[in-house]
Order: sequence, then structure tokens, then C-alpha cells
Amino acid sequence: VSGCQIYTSTRVTNTWSKPKQLDFTGDTMNVYGHPALTKDELTIIFSAEREGGQGGRDLWMATRSSADGSFGNIINLGPEVNTPGDEVFPFLRNDTALYFSSDGHIGMGGLDIMKANKEGKSWTNVRNLKYPVNSSKDDFSMIFHPEKEKGFFASNRKGSRNDDIYSFYYPVI
Repeated sequence: VSGCQIYTSTRVTNTWSKPKQLDFTGDTMNVYGHPALTKDELTIIFSAEREGGQGGRDLWMATRSSADGSFGNIINLGPEVNTPGDEVFPFLRNDTALYFSSDGHIGMGGLDIMKANKEGKSWTNVRNLKYPVNSSKDDFSMIFHPEKEKGFFASNRKGSRNDDIYSFYYPVI
């Protein structure tokens, strides 16, 4: 009824366990989506529109002490990352680079893919990835191959049929 929520399921051989909803606050009216986990699974970054944010959908972080524990203490990533617009579709690369889409940061139009760097416990130096990654339409959901300078993102840019998947690679210089 209230929109998307985040669920977890565990794979055991060839089957998956019954999905369990992650409960961040006990408030079932808040909408949570687009989860990204650190490699150790102790920190989750997600998008939500909730009280205490910068406006629109913001990126939030929660931590836990063990991979099978509960997440607690939700923290807004702050005004350097979040804007009065929407910040959505986070992706963590090597736990030190955060890629996300925003329509509140200065961009080329619609949602643009941004990158922030982790410095201590903060995400800073937000920058727009510009053309050819971004276009005048919506560009979102960037993911990388775990070991290579290539990956995928989605876009409804000119020439797409709707939200199409595009591949990319960064050539070695």
C-alpha cells in the first residue's frame, strides 16, 4: 500500500529462503528502496522519503554489528549528497565510492548519475559524471563489474524504447 520496502532472503544451495522485510523503525508507512550493502554487510545505504531529510527522497545509512543482526540508527547522508530533489539508486563500489542518481544536483536534465567519495565517515566531493554517461533524460542505476572498469546503467535517453540498459567501460589511460 505504501510503496516499496526492502527485503532480505538467503540462498541455500538451489533455493531461497522466504523473504523477510527489513524493519528500520517499526513505521510501516515509510517507503524504503534501492538498497546498497557494504562488502561486510554491516552498512546499508538506501533511498527513502522520511522526516529529517533534505526534501524529496534522500539517501540514508544504517549500520549493524553483525551480518545477521538488525540495522539501527538511521542517518541521513547530509546536504552535500542530498538535495530538496530526489536522490535514488545508490551503488557502492569498493565501499569508497558512492554512485547515485539525482534530479536535485546541477545536471543535464532528469536524473543524472553522480559520484561521491568516502572521507572518514562522510560522503564528499559529489560530482556529475556528465556526458556520455548522463543525458538530458533520466540516467540511473549505475553498477560496476567487481574487478574491471566497466558496468551497466539504465536510461530513457533519446534512442531508447523506454528505460533501457546500457553498458559502458572506462578505457585505461
